[in-house]
Amino acid sequence: MASACGSRSGLNVDESSGDAGPDTACAGPVCADNTRGTWRLETAQGQAGYLFTFDGSAACNGAPTAFLLVLTANGQKCSRNGDYVIQANTASSLRFFADSMGGSFSEACGGHPGGESIQIELERATCDAARYDLRVRDSRPDSPYTLSAVATRCRCDIGWEPCVQPLPDDPCTP
Repeated sequence: MASACGSRSGLNVDESSGDAGPDTACAGPVCADNTRGTWRLETAQGQAGYLFTFDGSAACNGAPTAFLLVLTANGQKCSRNGDYVIQANTASSLRFFADSMGGSFSEACGGHPGGESIQIELERATCDAARYDLRVRDSRPDSPYTLSAVATRCRCDIGWEPCVQPLPDDPCTP
């Protein structure tokens, strides 16, 4: 019987119990810092998008902890962005809170972001260095930004200059 990632072994346990084989170490994170990077998002309903975490202090006149969340809603690219406050940051997770956001103003994109706050949680999947579970909770009822998604990390940076350059068509390309 092959052992699963992270399984225990070498404990002189009877193999019929299903606990056999050598210890298998899980791969570490692809990138060292979750406060910098690009994730491609996909919800169970097929909604696509991206999450970017970056240093917004230079071109954006913001904080060194900034984010941009881009979703496709009703055939339109919608976004929320701003500086955030880190609540937890480990090698396998990032949780942050933001208010006083900018972003899309159209009704299809949730209307004006003023007065909204957002909680974002990324948790790396066990034994998959690039896959994360993403949970986003927006303070506005019925917000298109409240969602759960699979977030696949595709870059350790964002690859473009926020607040200066436009968002690339495919931010995951090198």
